[in-house]
Amino acid sequence: MMQRQCAWCLRLMDSIGEPISSIPVPKMYEASHGICRVCGNLWLEAVLQDTEKQAVVQPVPVEVDTRGICQEKNAEWQTCLEARSF
Repeated sequence: MMQRQCAWCLRLMDSIGEPISSIPVPKMYEASHGICRVCGNLWLEAVLQDTEKQAVVQPVPVEVDTRGICQEKNAEWQTCLEARSF
């Protein structure tokens, strides 16, 4: 019969993930390794704590008026074109 061992706590477990040994046993390389229900619940609790609401940096809306810049550039280009003799 295949032995199941929790890869986290090294306790033997049954087919539904319940620990069947009260203390860790040396790592059994021939065992099927997964996670027992106790370690799974601890991991899930830690993960859920890390994903609670957190502050989010919001971008600050900035209005940029490019019309003035474009008008200035168009005037410069017009002056440059007028200065050139093609």
